[in-house]
Formats: sequence, structure tokens, C-alpha cells
Amino acid sequence: HERLPGEQPPYEKALQRLAPCSSEYPNSAAFLTFVWPGPYSLLLCELDQPTVEELRLWADEAKRSPKCVDAEVAAGDWRDRFRAGLPVSCDLTFLSFDPNMFDQNGSGRNPNGNMHPCDLELLADAVEPIHGGVLVQLSTYSANNDNPQSDVIDVVTSRLAWRGLQQIAVVRADGNMMSLMFGRNVEVTAPMRSLEPRFAAWLDEWLEGKRC
Repeated sequence: HERLPGEQPPYEKALQRLAPCSSEYPNSAAFLTFVWPGPYSLLLCELDQPTVEELRLWADEAKRSPKCVDAEVAAGDWRDRFRAGLPVSCDLTFLSFDPNMFDQNGSGRNPNGNMHPCDLELLADAVEPIHGGVLVQLSTYSANNDNPQSDVIDVVTSRLAWRGLQQIAVVRADGNMMSLMFGRNVEVTAPMRSLEPRFAAWLDEWLEGKRC
């Protein structure tokens, strides 16, 4: 969203509310519950068992909101949960993936913590039956193991495009970290297409504030 002069963007407002005195970063679903105005259902996939227990406690709290229709925490590999099928009756489905990195070379290194080209096929198969709008955000935090950003963008975009998921935005934080956004059956607005320059402007402003 655009903002008036002197106003904080929704991200900063959510972060200050969710973690006002902590260096820990809230999970993505917590941001959604803060900013989304209507009803929602949540599916969180997590492999680390201690984190699973923390998420289940958080989900129990989230279910108390009248906006929360359901909140499921699936323990184990996200791939297994996706193979079981996703809800298909939503007006909008938003999927957020935050692996350590997207490795175009396959699953030889850290198969659980990374995403690979074959995972994109599983993702596409899972959203195929969904008739409503679909948004997919995929973040990668490293270009190691011969994964330059340009190659990763080409691989992910080509694999998803032929399944109907079109690239909306690429947001780079530096030479390693970036987020890709794809959509199907959604209206792509100007603010969505301008995510990268708006993020860069926000980051410069935030860093300048840190130096003051």
C-alpha cells in the first residue's frame, strides 16, 4: 500500500505490534493476521519439532479471533502436506515459501532446508485445482552453489509460467537475498509491480534512521 507523508507502512506497524521488544522475527502468518481485514484460514508447515510446538500454541491463540476460520500446523516435510491436497474453495490463496535457498542444481545439498526445481512441479500440482486467485511468494537467501539470482529467476519463472503462474515482481535485498512473487487469476496492481523500488526506498529510509 501507498502511505501518506509521516505514516509508517503496514509492515512496520505490524512488526512493532508483533515484536516491540524482541530481535526475533514473527512468522509470516502473524503478519497476515495483523493486516488482513477479512476472514482467513491458515496452514503452516514446519519440520523442526520444537518450532512445531511453538506454532501450535500460537495457532491456538489465533483461532480465538473471529476472523480465523481455521489454523492448521502440519508437522514434517511441507511436500507431504501439499501432496495431500490444499483447500480449493478460497477466493484468494496466498502461499509463502522461505527456504534457506532455491538450489537450481537439485536436492543434493540440504534437501529439507532448500527448494529445488522439482518442488515447483509439486507446488504447481497443488494449486492446479484452485479456482480462485493464487499468489505465491518464494524467498531465497543465498546464491551459493552456483545459484546466481539471474539463473534462479529464469528457472523459477519458466517452470511456473507454463503452469499459469506469471511473475509479478522480483525484490532483491542484495546479491544473495531476494523474493519472487507470482500470481494467477489476480488483478496485478501498480503497487504490486513496483514492489522492488518501493522496498529499496523503504530500506534506504530505514537504514538512514538507524544511523541517526
